[in-house]
Amino acid sequence: MSSIKFSGTTLLLSVLALLLFSGCSKQNSKSVLDPDTGTHVANWYVDHRAAYKNSTSDCSECHGTDLKGGTSAVSCYSADYNGMTCHANGPTSHPTNWASADIHGASAKSAPSSTTGFSACQTCHGSDFSGGLSLKSCLNTAGCHGATVNAPHSPAPWRGAGRTHITTDTGNAATCALCHTNGANSTVKPSTPAPAGTAAGCFNNTLCHSTVGHAVGWSSPDVHGASAKSAPSSTAGFSSCQICHGSDFSGGIALTSCLNTAGCHGATVNAPHSPAPWRSATRTHTTTNTGNAVTCALCHTNGANSSVQPSTPAPAGTAAGCFNNTLCHAAIGHPVGWSAANQHGTAAELDFSVCKTCHGQDYKGGIATTTCYSCHNGPGLDHPAAAWVVPDHKTAALTDNVVCQKCHGTDYLGGGSHRACNSCHMENQTKVHMLAWYPDVQTNHRAYALANGTTKCANIYCHGAALTGVSLSGPSCSTCHTWPFTGGVCGTCHGIPPTGTSFPNTAGSHTAHTVLSTTIVCSTCHLGAGSGTSLHQNGTADVILDTTYSAKTGTPGFNTAANTCSRVSCHGGQTTPSWLTGVINVNTQCTVCHASGTTQYNSYNSGEHSLHVSRFACTVCHDTTKLAVNHFTKLNTSVMEGPASATIVTAIGYNGTSCNPSAGGLTGCHSSHTW
Repeated sequence: MSSIKFSGTTLLLSVLALLLFSGCSKQNSKSVLDPDTGTHVANWYVDHRAAYKNSTSDCSECHGTDLKGGTSAVSCYSADYNGMTCHANGPTSHPTNWASADIHGASAKSAPSSTTGFSACQTCHGSDFSGGLSLKSCLNTAGCHGATVNAPHSPAPWRGAGRTHITTDTGNAATCALCHTNGANSTVKPSTPAPAGTAAGCFNNTLCHSTVGHAVGWSSPDVHGASAKSAPSSTAGFSSCQICHGSDFSGGIALTSCLNTAGCHGATVNAPHSPAPWRSATRTHTTTNTGNAVTCALCHTNGANSSVQPSTPAPAGTAAGCFNNTLCHAAIGHPVGWSAANQHGTAAELDFSVCKTCHGQDYKGGIATTTCYSCHNGPGLDHPAAAWVVPDHKTAALTDNVVCQKCHGTDYLGGGSHRACNSCHMENQTKVHMLAWYPDVQTNHRAYALANGTTKCANIYCHGAALTGVSLSGPSCSTCHTWPFTGGVCGTCHGIPPTGTSFPNTAGSHTAHTVLSTTIVCSTCHLGAGSGTSLHQNGTADVILDTTYSAKTGTPGFNTAANTCSRVSCHGGQTTPSWLTGVINVNTQCTVCHASGTTQYNSYNSGEHSLHVSRFACTVCHDTTKLAVNHFTKLNTSVMEGPASATIVTAIGYNGTSCNPSAGGLTGCHSSHTW
């Protein structure tokens, strides 16, 4: 309950006396009344909060069972009284933003007291949270915990990173027991139910967990090891161990380390797994679900702490994976048909070092125990006939020309193979197009063509007289260009906006944004990555947000892992849904972009918003059809898109200063009231 503001002792006593004489005609021995004056005792403006928490029935004797007046004719829901500010939202008077889970949830999970813990919620919402004195249920509530969540907490899984119960103070166990005695309504059960009469506790078999939260036999590696190696979830995978044992497995809230522990993984094993070799028949990591790669990366990035190293470390920023050069291994085990020369031979020519990962530095077995000499006189000796000339060697060279240099020399004039590339190509080695030729447009093929004209490009072994491509060269120049070299055809690789399902034509939310306003163009989100720039040709959709769209709280950014934007003024500085899969219904999900207060340009804070938003949806007062006239017309500025008054529902009867929704036929609304 918020404190009453007062201007002096005399005023306070006058008001308190009025409260008594206007409604209460008898003295209650339980109430805090001065027996001589019949008024509330001194300092009651402070003490009444604790008294209300202690016994609401005493208050209801004078102020009514609904606390809205009673015999005293003084409502506890008054915004003010005789110049003093009270609590228009009722005696609970939750603070601003109380509806946020991060605020009321944290309070509910705190140690029980008169104002915190789940028991404090029961004071007003009832012992079973179904409404109580507040007449507001915490159960099955859409927009709160969930229309199908019959519990006073967020929906399952209630062990994830967002809404986790592991930070709940154990003093709340008695309240948890209302629903979870002996593991009821939970996927976790106690190993053996506690004896009848045992006081509820989080780790004593009365609720879901045993003494340490694990089932009987958990210490066996066959049990907890198998669980740790499973696909990550709230109860399995290495990430689930981190919830209690800490992100680095050094103890966490469980205060039990998985590292250097005698009797467990080993006193000298500084890892959350059994000692090396971790590829034996007993304790093998080969059965570990690859979804655990991000946890393995804590110790094994680029093959750290491992006898196996990736052939070539993956580019910075690559998501951790078991077979993508980010940890220990390169490409995954061989697919069906790998023994065929046109399968493993082609791959080997691209990068022989990958073979070394398993077959050893000398290709004679390694950890794969299979020598490459069982089929070859030596790896890579003699390219397979027929297919190698066309098109295999061209594909290999375009993918990684450095591999060609291993045998043909860095100048492609023969090297150890004694066969020069220009024995087939009419151009010398500097004009045999290799890996860097296409991507680096400015310094390679484009500059060469502009400097030498079309004659050399039209060589019979290359792109043909009409530059339409021949069998040995592949693509026609018109695949990417309007001819002759007048610039790229943007629609060749992707739609405008992109409309497909794969890079570089991934639709995502492009259309949803470009139809909103003419101010949204390619450079809005891809600043400096236009046609002809190095960013346009690097094979990556670089998201560089125009700072024109900076939120009030900072410059915009893009999270490449989650595909979400943040600090964008259009979205009110809030993190957006996923660019690839997210959807926002602008007619119903107003608060996804508009938040209460003044922290963002598009925040709402005028008039009596704070009294309405906790009870009504935005669309009760704002007509989305009227709103659409100006909505999204000024996304590149911080000014308001048209007057808010123009969006008000007609039935509200808003005249610029006051409204009368009751007269307009809106059920449950007030009569004329100043906004």
